[in-house]
Amino acid sequence: MSNTPEIINPFERVLKGTQGVIVDRGSHLDGGRVGSMITWNLEANELRCPALPELVILTGHKYQLSSALTDFGWGFREQFSSALHPIHIFPPGADFLRVLNGPARATFLTIDADRTFSILDELGVANPLDGLWMLSQRGFAEPYVYATIAALADQMAAGECPRLLIDSYCATIVFQLAKRWTAMSARAKQTGRLSPEALGRAIAFINDRLADDMSLDDLASLCGMTKFHFLRLFKASTNSSPYQYLRDRRIERARHLLSTTQYAIGDIAGQCAFASATGFAEMFRKVVGVAPTAWRAAQKK
Repeated sequence: MSNTPEIINPFERVLKGTQGVIVDRGSHLDGGRVGSMITWNLEANELRCPALPELVILTGHKYQLSSALTDFGWGFREQFSSALHPIHIFPPGADFLRVLNGPARATFLTIDADRTFSILDELGVANPLDGLWMLSQRGFAEPYVYATIAALADQMAAGECPRLLIDSYCATIVFQLAKRWTAMSARAKQTGRLSPEALGRAIAFINDRLADDMSLDDLASLCGMTKFHFLRLFKASTNSSPYQYLRDRRIERARHLLSTTQYAIGDIAGQCAFASATGFAEMFRKVVGVAPTAWRAAQKK
């Protein structure tokens, strides 16, 4: 009897600990040093995954669902794709919760983060993590990637997949993903604006969290791009910077509270994420032209 301990990939451990998941077949790529290949069945359920040091690629075989809500930490967004065999991306370091409203059969390919970024570095790809986040926003059709992962799964199941072949498959898959987000980035640069979907996500995130502290990194990651690229495209799309947009929405919220409630100025300042009543009053006067108390009094006349 072998004393060699069983290698369990981090993501495989997550799947095995998830209620409703049946792992049909699991294989380790190069003894687990590269990643893993896991085919599984899942009833309508939720999958919670902590941040892991690997790229996770989901290829859908058969879906009997109409919703795949995913929360990367900034609220649930719909990831469902009606494509025949959709691809879903979960970047290295992504902590996510995924909720399905029906059963699914899929294969997960995981590739170690160091191996992933090494391939992308050899390809000369700039900002690779931003690109992976761009692809993570929704499922998409990529028949070549699906076919390549299916071929790798067949090779692994047959036990005939030497390291050179594994490396070749992984490099091909990562290269195809890089081509996709590079094309998406090029289209965004040509238009000079955020796509309607990306702009909608950013605005919804801001509007849902007016009382919260948020960073440019939060918004850029939400749209799958660098903060500098996001800053430029957001301003081109809205004629204001993210900060100005957030400030204006907070002042708009404050005006609503001033006109519809009897809350004290300090309470309204806190609800609109201002550190003090004085700071709120100064900003309100700068944007609206009068002090909050004067504006409230004018609304009652």
